[in-house]
Amino acid sequence: SAMHTEEVSEIRSCHHVIGNSSFIVEADVSSVTHLERLIEQLSRYGQTATSIVVSSPKLGCGVGV
Repeated sequence: SAMHTEEVSEIRSCHHVIGNSSFIVEADVSSVTHLERLIEQLSRYGQTATSIVVSSPKLGCGVGV
């Protein structure tokens, strides 16, 4: 069954993308253990890959289309 991102409170945003990934999901978690639980939950829908943002030197620099 399809996942509805609204049902997962940790998910801040979800983007359908072209390239190596089908979706990019931004999530707020409180610990590595919390992240592991979220990955476990999401992996039911397919393979996952995880990246962690360590800093955001410039916010709001989106590309206008």
